[in-house]
Amino acid sequence: MNRVTKAAGPPVDVAVLGGGMSGLVAGLAAAESGAEVLVLEASSVVGGSMALSGGLIWAPRDLHTARRYIPRGRADLQRLLCDGIDEAWAWLESLGLPLEPAIDCLKDDMGIGRLMGLGVGGDRHEFAEAMVHQLERLGGRVICESPPSAVDRSEGQWSLSSGGFSVTARSVVSATGGFQNNSAMLREFVTPEAEHVLVRSNRTSDGFGVDRFRRLGAALSNAMSSFYGHSLPVTPQPLDPSMFIPASQYYSDYTIALNRLGLRFTDESIGVLDEHNAQIGSRQPDASYFLVFDQAIRDEYVTGRAGLPGVLGAQVEDRLDLVRSLGGSVLRSDTIEGIAELLQERGVPADNVLDTINSFNRAGDPVLDLIPPRTRGYQRLESPPFYAVECRAAITYTMGGLLVDDRCRVLDREGTPMKGLYAAGADAGGVFQDVYGGGLGWAAVSGLRAGRNAAL
Repeated sequence: MNRVTKAAGPPVDVAVLGGGMSGLVAGLAAAESGAEVLVLEASSVVGGSMALSGGLIWAPRDLHTARRYIPRGRADLQRLLCDGIDEAWAWLESLGLPLEPAIDCLKDDMGIGRLMGLGVGGDRHEFAEAMVHQLERLGGRVICESPPSAVDRSEGQWSLSSGGFSVTARSVVSATGGFQNNSAMLREFVTPEAEHVLVRSNRTSDGFGVDRFRRLGAALSNAMSSFYGHSLPVTPQPLDPSMFIPASQYYSDYTIALNRLGLRFTDESIGVLDEHNAQIGSRQPDASYFLVFDQAIRDEYVTGRAGLPGVLGAQVEDRLDLVRSLGGSVLRSDTIEGIAELLQERGVPADNVLDTINSFNRAGDPVLDLIPPRTRGYQRLESPPFYAVECRAAITYTMGGLLVDDRCRVLDREGTPMKGLYAAGADAGGVFQDVYGGGLGWAAVSGLRAGRNAAL
């Protein structure tokens, strides 16, 4: 990819902040529309969190489904996603970026998606590099290791600086991938336990776009406290990114989740893929919790189950064996009392554990009798042996960001579009809240819309 010396660069029509999925799509769309495009990427490689993902570009199968599962997300943006995903798939293929046939995916087959045809689950760098190749073919440029240090607007144009490099642009697309690597913003918006939360994504998305543009007058979206992420096992050493997918405890929706007080803290069945448990778990002491289940649940949901249908990297023959191999804690006992005693050894009050599990098992109506309620997938723990897996909340990307309209224009606090400013992907916040609906799908749809409008 193109690299330039750290000096003043020639003016461009569109500058894109971020070289992940949404940024590369926006750059491609703008370049295809005839604009002179520059993409600035903070990391030494392109791809962002997309390069570490399973590679499934998906969306809820229709707006009705999106509203059913994600009622607090913005309906107008969800309509854009559901109506625009087919066009986004076709557009990617028109650029020579291969996709696998469509598959049903996620809980109750609520989504429909297509896997990237390059790379493998957990390593989609090849797909990202192919996107860069197409962008360069269209005359665009990508500069890596160039985190923006300053962005301002004056005299009808944007000026951007990155170290000793500077450039001016008519339009800017903020596609910096969320603020999961910014502890201060996580404390401000997500959890007081920010220092304990793990990051299961790229290590450069620090909220620069969201933070800088809000200081220039941009309004923030809904969902600032929400994120997409997963429950990862507590391990003695940080996980290698290749383990982000296989080590995620996708089955948590079917367990009892206990915090370090021995109490349930959420309806575990909310969400489509463990993400809601990770969100609420991030606000528990040390952002940690235990997933408790029995052999019946292990046989049906833990062993040999694919967390992401069609994504080979998520298929683990025995997820508990993997946790053990990583040095994680898997407690096992033939009795519930035994599990309570093992948790007591880790500082969790055994009496609370017993009371919580027994109350859960006695529920006649799990919605009315339990606090928090259990709205789906209620199954008593009664088939020994019993298990408890120690987990910590891990963020992939934050759901809140800049407030955008249906053209992906960033709005100020009065609801007026800010001249020449667009956002895509995680930075275009609010399409999801509490529950996940397809990050790569939204990155593709919003990036395509932002890039085309920025080029006008």
